[in-house]
Amino acid sequence: MKKISFDFDNTIAMSYMTYEGEQPIPVFQSYNDKIIKKIKEHIEEGDDIYIVTARTKEFEPDFPDQNIEFHLGKLGLKEYFWPDRVIYTAAGPKVDILHDLGVEVHYDDSIEEHFDAMEAEYEIIQPLDDFKDSDSVGKVVIYDESGRVLILQRSDEGHLWDLPGGHLKNVELARGQQGYEDGTEREVFEETGLFVPFLKEFMVYDFVHRGVTHKIHMYLSQTEGVAPDVRLDLQDHVENIDYKWVAFDQLEGFMGKTTTNLRKAYDELSMEAEVLEEIEVYQLKMKKKHHNMKKKLIGYGKNKHTGGGKGHSKPNYSRSKSAPPLGETIGDEKWPKKYFREIKLIENNEPSKKKVKIKIKKDKTDMELEEKRKKRRKKRKKSRKKRGIGSYYPYYDLYDGGNSGDSGGDGGE
Repeated sequence: MKKISFDFDNTIAMSYMTYEGEQPIPVFQSYNDKIIKKIKEHIEEGDDIYIVTARTKEFEPDFPDQNIEFHLGKLGLKEYFWPDRVIYTAAGPKVDILHDLGVEVHYDDSIEEHFDAMEAEYEIIQPLDDFKDSDSVGKVVIYDESGRVLILQRSDEGHLWDLPGGHLKNVELARGQQGYEDGTEREVFEETGLFVPFLKEFMVYDFVHRGVTHKIHMYLSQTEGVAPDVRLDLQDHVENIDYKWVAFDQLEGFMGKTTTNLRKAYDELSMEAEVLEEIEVYQLKMKKKHHNMKKKLIGYGKNKHTGGGKGHSKPNYSRSKSAPPLGETIGDEKWPKKYFREIKLIENNEPSKKKVKIKIKKDKTDMELEEKRKKRRKKRKKSRKKRGIGSYYPYYDLYDGGNSGDSGGDGGE
């Protein structure tokens, strides 16, 4: 008898969030028929099956036509699962619960859970693999904190250098801008093991590859640290065989052996002097996290009221105040210049007018934990605080990311 577990959102039931003004509206897309077929087959074979979800159980009764019990009833699975085989983590990591259950295989779309499972004792499978790739591609120019750019050497014919990213899923495109970004983050993680803390789109263009027109969405981002390690072994089909962190001005030396995507990104950034200002990096990170944080803290608990009494309205989920430009103040607080570094680019042995300004990473104390599991738990907790990724469901106190592999042509030849 096998022990197998499944995430719920974007594993069993595909859904996303849209808005009417400030009002978040959950949108159900479809059920993942292949996953549901797997679940029923395992039940028939006598395997021990669980649903482990990042939702918060206490919020479920407030949404009777969207909660897990309702969906299990529609699928004819309520009698088997409800309630003892549905486990809620309230946005907490699942890895320890899955170990305690003795799970051998877990299906989950969240790239955070895939990260946690790198050192786990169970296999984790991406359910989005069951969905068809689209003709749209997300690619990212990822800077590190020294201003270097990550490039990957492809494993297919020619071994060309390319940018991280790949084909997005049709189910992701149906979700609009957030779906494009979620899919791009998923692709970057699967190719590199890196989380991008934000995405800034700077170019969209059509590219014809083998008779198919691909829509290429090009983004900027910046990861923490200097030349962080990259994992090229996370995919069943190894798409890349090498990687380099390269200073922007040195990219020109690779132009004879790069994909069209990398060449176009380099040309565009050189011509337009597209940069990530240090304060813009901060603002983009905060913008991504802040909207989800406010909903989690004050937006949707069991109390349906919008405020403290008469005259109060629904909380505003927009950012309260943007960070000021470098050297300006918020009240009595000043952003010291020592927290920022300016990198000057060199072109043709002459200082360039273009600058890349980036935030310096603060020193961190080393962890001193004796037990291996304890060390992993602290590492996951620290990593989750930095990221805050994934799609937020207003009635689940959670981040349950809608975040497979691109097995070849991604418009990069």
